[in-house]
Amino acid sequence: MALSVVFVVGVAAAIFVGVNIGGSSTGVAFGPATGSDALSMRQASGLMAVFVLLGGFTIGTNVVDALGADFIPAEYFTLGASIGVLLFIGLGILIGNVLNVSTSTSQTAVAAVVAMGAALGVLDWRTVGVVGMWWVLSTTLAFWICAFVGRYFYDAIVNLLSFESDDTGRFAELVVIGIGCYMGFSTGASNVASAVAPLVGSRQLEMTSGVAIGGVAIGVGAFAIGPRTMETVGEDITDLSLEASPDR
Repeated sequence: MALSVVFVVGVAAAIFVGVNIGGSSTGVAFGPATGSDALSMRQASGLMAVFVLLGGFTIGTNVVDALGADFIPAEYFTLGASIGVLLFIGLGILIGNVLNVSTSTSQTAVAAVVAMGAALGVLDWRTVGVVGMWWVLSTTLAFWICAFVGRYFYDAIVNLLSFESDDTGRFAELVVIGIGCYMGFSTGASNVASAVAPLVGSRQLEMTSGVAIGGVAIGVGAFAIGPRTMETVGEDITDLSLEASPDR
């Protein structure tokens, strides 16, 4: 009976993480679409929920395996350790959601797992180095590419595409929505693991049920918390037109 209670606590912790991931990631994925009035908040949340599940079941299983075994050996993910890691992940993301700050869910999850591995002395530092290198490279490239395009080519792109005209306005909206759907798919592919990898790695959940629980929880978070972060990304940081949204 004690084990079953602990298991329920573990699943509840995974759902807690998933809901907060949904709240944080929906803002990044669909903030540009809602900020440019291409979608309503409810429509964006619904699309997020659908594409998260698609990403989780098609690619996310590989990431679950990686997060549950590549940084530290899977046998160290006991049920108790898994619950502890999930609670720290969820609390970190929750703080960002409460403050209306879009939080990197992948970095929060990896940081929690890395901290556990370092404390136990079983961390694979090579994996940490590879992941850290790509984090720095990808964020640096994204910043400078967007800054360069925005500084030197934004006006030319606006004039060329004329997204505000009646003929191409709908096409522009579809582009923004399509990018949001792709980012929702990517969230499922990469961040479902943040919610369930410890439990799958400890063999408390099968892969299919774990991905389903994580994906549904993220979908719930998209509806419950997502509107707050979409407003932050799409309106509070900067006013987004349709031309700006695809570059976002």
